Amino acid sequence: MREGLGRVASPALGLVSAWFLIRTLEEKSRAYVFKSRTITLMVPYIFWNVVALLFFMGIFLVFQRDDVGLQGRPFFILLWDKVFDPFTWPLNGPLHYYRDLLILALSYSLVHQYVKGKTIFLFMLTIMSPVLLVMLGKSGDWLGDNMHSLLPRVDLTFYFLLGISTANSFQNIFRRKIVDFLIHPITLICLLIAGIFCSHIMYYQTEIASLEANFANVSLLYVTLILRALLSLFVFCLVLVLYKYFRLSMDRKAIARIFCSHIMFAYLLYGALNDIISQDYRLFLLLGVFCGVIILGVLVHLIFEFLTKLPGGKIFKYF
Repeated sequence: MREGLGRVASPALGLVSAWFLIRTLEEKSRAYVFKSRTITLMVPYIFWNVVALLFFMGIFLVFQRDDVGLQGRPFFILLWDKVFDPFTWPLNGPLHYYRDLLILALSYSLVHQYVKGKTIFLFMLTIMSPVLLVMLGKSGDWLGDNMHSLLPRVDLTFYFLLGISTANSFQNIFRRKIVDFLIHPITLICLLIAGIFCSHIMYYQTEIASLEANFANVSLLYVTLILRALLSLFVFCLVLVLYKYFRLSMDRKAIARIFCSHIMFAYLLYGALNDIISQDYRLFLLLGVFCGVIILGVLVHLIFEFLTKLPGGKIFKYF
């Protein structure tokens, strides 16, 4: 489950971000895109990384637990190393997506007018992007996957470029016949079974497969890119079911705040529930942490929305 549903963010973020970027570039100036993307991505990236730093410093002071290497280091050194250093994985790990999306969005905005309408070229670039980034990667991690590099991650780059390539036709997926097919019970069951199978392959890639950049491992990388998109489609279908039959939807700011805060809540909840729930029932432990993260994330969103409505509180809408 962790290797499956826990890895659907990259396809969704890459595709949706690219689709909205193309629409914005068609309607607004490049300067507007640079300003808006910097504010919406870099401001929360810095803010929630600082929050994470203060959070783990508090954990160290109260519980004497140092899981992120804080002990004996001055605060301003930690601030640079864990928040601002562009060559270091952010302390609030999932926020690397924000940094990478900013790099991708600004880079593509510079060349949009030159590649606009060149669908075949964009598709070829999409297909070749994993190999290109593997060749350029200098981190020494999984296929040189850029943990200590300015390069955006291989997976997010692939899905972002795929979104750019399909930006003119993505709305076709919301046609009635397609939506009815996607939310059909048989479709959902097939995607669920496929998702369970996919999670085992992705576990093999991340935990067992060799780090050597050979043909077999590069091929496995392409396979997992496809499988992650399949898992993301499964979650998208579930969202369509909730919207069509229950009219349930969520504000984009709420989703962003849950995403930005979830790593800290997961750390707390896992530590608390791990002492209550036996290791023989790890599925219940995972579900408990998942539900708790959502509930606490929504609470954070409501607090920020309240602060935004106070005099001088408009600044909180950026976090």
